Parts: sequence; structure tokens; C-alpha cells
Amino acid sequence: MSEMDAIIHEFVQEGNDKADLAERHLLQLEKDPSSRELLNEVFRVMHSIKGATSFLGFTKICALTHTGESLLARLRDGGLATSPEITTALFSLLDTVRKLLSEIETTGHEGNGDYTALTNTLTRLQNSG
Repeated sequence: MSEMDAIIHEFVQEGNDKADLAERHLLQLEKDPSSRELLNEVFRVMHSIKGATSFLGFTKICALTHTGESLLARLRDGGLATSPEITTALFSLLDTVRKLLSEIETTGHEGNGDYTALTNTLTRLQNSG
């Protein structure tokens, strides 16, 4: 295994762990939608995943997590209120991140998937306040 392969393997493992953590926080956020602490935690996870993807050149995950991070920033700063539609979109984001991580783990690349619809949904929600 090359050094880059090892780095990518570690990135995939950490990314999946972070997605699991974000999912647990989102499940709690559904019960307590006004929790700034939970929003901060989910934001930090997205920011962390985004930073690693940018460094490794995984542009699809980077763009998706950046858009999710922007939505979370609006929620965290009080510009938007958490809603079922927003949490559903964030769960979809996490599912997509996991799918892309799986593709990277298997092939070393993000694949040919088109995530425009998810990006558009996250952007629309971010601008809906």
C-alpha cells in the first residue's frame, strides 16, 4: 500500500466515523431542534470532512459538505430555524457522503454520480429564511 493509499484509507475511515457522529447529533437535534450545541457539533463535523476532502482533491464531497456547512451556519447563527425538511436534507447529505466514501474506498475515485439535486435542495433551504 502506497503512502497515498494509506492516507485515503484513513480519510475514508475517519469520514465514516464523522458521518456516524453527525447522524447521532442530527437524531438528537430532531428531538431538540433549537439546540445550538448540537448544531455546532454537526457544523464541526461537516467542516472537518470538507477540509480533508479539499486537501485530497475530492471535489464532489468537498462541494456537498461546503453547501451543507453553509446551511448549518445559517441554522447555528439563528438565521434559520431547524425544520423536518432541513434535517431530512442533512440526513440525505450524510447518506451521500457515505456513498462517496464507499466509492473512494473501492475505486480510489468519487465516481460519476450527479448530486446537483441535493446541492440545489441544500442551497434552497439555506436561502429560505
